Amino acid sequence: MEDEDIRSPNLTAQDGSKKEPRIDSILLDSVAQPAPYTILNRDEKIIIVIITSLSACFQAAAIAPIISISSAIMSDITETKDRGKYIGANIGLQLVGQAFGSLVGSLLIARFDTWRSLFVFLAIGSGSVMVIVMIVLPETNRKLVGNLSVTPINILNRAPILHLSSFQRRLNNATETILKGEPINYLDPFKILFQPMIFMAMLASGFQFTAFTMCLTSMSTLLEVDYGFTIIQVGLCYLAPGLGTLMGSYITGRIIDFLYAKQKNKHTAEYSHLQVDERPKFNLVESRFQTSGYTTTIIALFLEVFGWCLQYQIHIAPMLISTFFISIGTVSFISSMNTLLLDLFPDKGSSATACLNIVRCLLAACGIGVLQNMVDAIGLGGTYTIMSGFVLTSFLVLLFIKKRVSHQLKD
Repeated sequence: MEDEDIRSPNLTAQDGSKKEPRIDSILLDSVAQPAPYTILNRDEKIIIVIITSLSACFQAAAIAPIISISSAIMSDITETKDRGKYIGANIGLQLVGQAFGSLVGSLLIARFDTWRSLFVFLAIGSGSVMVIVMIVLPETNRKLVGNLSVTPINILNRAPILHLSSFQRRLNNATETILKGEPINYLDPFKILFQPMIFMAMLASGFQFTAFTMCLTSMSTLLEVDYGFTIIQVGLCYLAPGLGTLMGSYITGRIIDFLYAKQKNKHTAEYSHLQVDERPKFNLVESRFQTSGYTTTIIALFLEVFGWCLQYQIHIAPMLISTFFISIGTVSFISSMNTLLLDLFPDKGSSATACLNIVRCLLAACGIGVLQNMVDAIGLGGTYTIMSGFVLTSFLVLLFIKKRVSHQLKD
């Protein structure tokens, strides 16, 4: 009896009479209460948000100047006639990391079952590249080493590879090739940015990069949720944009250089009867725009295919084909515009590329920020149709401004 009272303390009323147990009390006691969604309190959540945000912020802050410096190096070591293929490779390989990153990440998480493996991989990769760069990459600043034949004065600018005999033979100390240094002007990027044609070229590039980034973001979640793919399967789908960026980086630069040489030879033949100083200026701007119309049309078309295929959950093949061509078009257009910037501002390569990087990254951040709201409001098809419209409209405005600049060059 004592055990029964312990087990059922509420079965006896105060007057000593028996009391029937309530059915709802029995059910509540027998059903396990759900565990809390997380054991973290509000302050701990805030701390985690701050840590992850700072991590991403510092990584982005480290990457941004490297992009500018890499373009400046391309400007230092290339001429106008062969700049396209080097800039194409440079831009393409940068975007390859973004396109293949999800594939690598999914493989690492599937293998080690923790996000920490991503940071270990990044630390090893970045550390290895840093060591290679410190040893192999020579100083290219033409204000310090001219055409790379001058040994840098500062020991910090001397890469160990310069001590190899193959390099020593080429260091003939041609100091006449050193460019005259100018005082640093921190407003140079903004002076470049706010020129109408340059601004629109960057804006058009930014919209195309934003659309490309939004496609990669949509793939990362919707393939798993709507198509039921595993993490590995989602990662493998990123082979399509990854291969697109690789192919675009290889082909685009060579096409840019080929079309430039064709236009240059045509101009020379047309005015061969005139003295060099009497010939009209060669329209460099026009020569760099020859592929842009085709690539912009490709991007706009396949953005709509991508969005509507995702919305109606059509077979995965059309969507992957779309990302492949969107990647090719994006690499091609950005390479063309970046090449043009370095042609127009050869001694300010870092500043010009920094402007392009600022515009495209700001637009991409805004695009990712509003992506879910747009999808909730108008669906995936409507979202990427609007992005297609932005891509086309910005390019048409750029063409209008470019024609005005071309007329001024002819006059």
